[in-house]
Amino acid sequence: MKKLEQLAFDIFAPKDAQTVTEWAIDNIVIPSSISAYGGNYKPINKYVIEPLNRAGELGTERLVLNWSTQASKTLCMSIILLNGIATNPRTSLVVFPSAELGRRYSIDRLQ
Repeated sequence: MKKLEQLAFDIFAPKDAQTVTEWAIDNIVIPSSISAYGGNYKPINKYVIEPLNRAGELGTERLVLNWSTQASKTLCMSIILLNGIATNPRTSLVVFPSAELGRRYSIDRLQ
């Protein structure tokens, strides 16, 4: 009976707190068709870690990503969105310059 109780406690025990970066490393697989760094996610750009983790903090309502081109902004945005869906579903907004770019992003990268 003790074994059964322990099993039940293990099933319903709260998960350990993870930063968004840790969650991404455990859960995100990048298709090699969209990135030269395909496979399990690894933060190759150290400047991505702080915004990712900030996005997962309680009270963060807005996050502006602004850095040079080809430096993981879209991937960072995707990870933040997917982490929010997986861990704490809430209203989210991702803005693209046109509906066509948004559609393409949704089909090519998010699905």
